[in-house]
Amino acid sequence: MVLVKDIEKIPEDGDFSEVLEELEDKLAGTESLRLIAWVPVDDERGHNYTILTSHRLILMRRGNFRMVGDSEIFKDYPFHSLEDINIEERKGYDLLVLNLQSGETKKFMIPEKSGPKLTSVLRTLESEKKKMERKGETATQKLEKLSELHDKGKISEEEFKEKKKRLMEEI
Repeated sequence: MVLVKDIEKIPEDGDFSEVLEELEDKLAGTESLRLIAWVPVDDERGHNYTILTSHRLILMRRGNFRMVGDSEIFKDYPFHSLEDINIEERKGYDLLVLNLQSGETKKFMIPEKSGPKLTSVLRTLESEKKKMERKGETATQKLEKLSELHDKGKISEEEFKEKKKRLMEEI
């Protein structure tokens, strides 16, 4: 199961075990979970989950949502695809508004008053990524070196494919 000790949880006492188990298969090898939040739409309809990893923003919906579209969704947005994030306060929840590089706008319910925490963690992640890029190699540079090792026969085809997949998820 995904480790939860360093994850910001909103609400703190929420049971995220089912979602964490599902995320375990979807996270890249170098990806870490940083924030998870859920908001119930109502007792009978289901929940919206907002997840921040070290690489992307993930939006999940579970439950009976026929009136508002897909009943179950899993959408992820790599940080480089986000142009702007806005939070609109509503009664009982906040509305996360994503403006994407593609020009699209996506809206998603998040827990009431969680917008500042979500944007704070996102800013921290962006800052960490910039520091890492200044210190060392970018994922693209690592991929180039990996290809060289493979071409020279220093790593097997299987190792190459596994490592390439992880690096591609970072780009």
